[in-house]
Amino acid sequence: MRLGRGFSIVELLITMTIGLTLIAGLLQLFVAILKTNRDIISRTEFIQDPLLILTLIRRDIKRIGLGNASTSPPSFSVSQANEESPNSCMLISYDKNYDGTISDSEWFGYRLSHGKLQTRRGAISCTDSGWSSLTDPSVLQVEQLRFETFAALNSSNTLLVSVELGIHSNALLGMRVHKQQIIEVANAAVK
Repeated sequence: MRLGRGFSIVELLITMTIGLTLIAGLLQLFVAILKTNRDIISRTEFIQDPLLILTLIRRDIKRIGLGNASTSPPSFSVSQANEESPNSCMLISYDKNYDGTISDSEWFGYRLSHGKLQTRRGAISCTDSGWSSLTDPSVLQVEQLRFETFAALNSSNTLLVSVELGIHSNALLGMRVHKQQIIEVANAAVK
């Protein structure tokens, strides 16, 4: 290159080719980082979802027998949801407004239905209509929901409720999570 003359067309083409190659490489790296970030977020949500679901169920189960209602023992039942495995539905009630009675609106339920976890306020039966889905089966497939009730091995005969939850995700190459919690119900004793 001589002074005052500038770059030749060949030099400009070579420089542009090198620049575009670098930009293309950086763009591919950026896309790969975004995909990895999305996968990490999806996996984290998949692992946290069962914990959030169990927290929601635990909150209602711990309320069995709460309030001023004179039901003895407190009202709860475990049964089979439609076309599901045994003990896949639990109905509970408690005196939410402390008026001394349990009305229909103070019944709560959780059930498994066709791969979805469903809940219903005002649930009197596991076969009632009007249940709302807590999970989307295209994202999170619930394989197992099982409730068991038993007495604690102590002098108080405190009610214990075991909740098992098994889920999987087709979007995450069949990743599965199985969680179990045993919940002590302080307001209820097994008779």
